Amino acid sequence: MKRIFYRLTTASDGGSALEFALTAPLLVALLIGMAEFARIATTQILLEGAARDASRYGVTGSLAPGQPPMSQAEREVQIKNVVARETVGLVDMSKITVGLKAYSDFDDIDTSPGKTGAGGSDDVVVYTLTYDQPLITGLFAGLIKRSTFRHEARVVVRNEPFSAN
Repeated sequence: MKRIFYRLTTASDGGSALEFALTAPLLVALLIGMAEFARIATTQILLEGAARDASRYGVTGSLAPGQPPMSQAEREVQIKNVVARETVGLVDMSKITVGLKAYSDFDDIDTSPGKTGAGGSDDVVVYTLTYDQPLITGLFAGLIKRSTFRHEARVVVRNEPFSAN
């Protein structure tokens, strides 16, 4: 019996396989976490860029220089189209909220409810993009206690002077 025990304790066969079996789950979890984090960071960057570009479009009140101003509804549709273009298909446009609130001055942002929409000439507009991104795996859902990650991008601009329709 002592011989068998001695052989088992001194044997080195399969040591590499055992080490791999112990470390592989940690390595896989790390790789999945890096991919999840990269996807979340990319989505946030795209949303921030989309909010900036949408606000750039919205401040002019028209589609192209020299073109007559659009109606409020047409401007809002075009703003949402800019967001769709800038998020390059990574964001599900049916699940994103594009909030537009217009105020008469920057000081009114904290003190008044504002008007819904892209505002008129010289209005201050807050562009808010909100998106709940589903996680790739449930691996990290337990850490954040949700199955989605909430993104929010906000830009505040003053519209340029333009003539209304």
